[in-house]
Amino acid sequence: MQAGMDDFLAKPVRLDTLRAGLRRWSLMANSRRRQQPKLPETGQEDGGDIIARLQNRAGVINGEALDEFISLFIDDTSARLDVMQQALRDSDLKTIRRECHALKGACLEMGVTSLSSCCDALGKASRDNRLDDLPVELDRLTAEFERVRPIFEEGRNRPN
Repeated sequence: MQAGMDDFLAKPVRLDTLRAGLRRWSLMANSRRRQQPKLPETGQEDGGDIIARLQNRAGVINGEALDEFISLFIDDTSARLDVMQQALRDSDLKTIRRECHALKGACLEMGVTSLSSCCDALGKASRDNRLDDLPVELDRLTAEFERVRPIFEEGRNRPN
């Protein structure tokens, strides 16, 4: 799950199919590790590099498609944060964990490890039933999204 693997095998499971799936996901995980940006000492990515790295990543198309990709990330993240806020009010730890996991994957795809780290911290607090830590961790996640959001909005509006 940490590698972003969300595949499945249909029954009956065949050994060659299992090996092929594991090989594919192993290669993807290794590729992601090589693509992970090095964080400055502050623990946050340099805003000027986020979009450039995103444009250079394999599988991301420049131009209109990149703009749409960024828009989807912004909209999806905003919606997930709203869901997590409601889940916090409802003490729905399962929803918080689910949303953290999904958002972490999106953050890693976008190359924003600082947001991913916030998802990890909030997810861990919910798994450990640390109810007093949840509002603080959710506020930290929200603040970090608000820090990087303008970077993505500016990148979306760059000339192609």
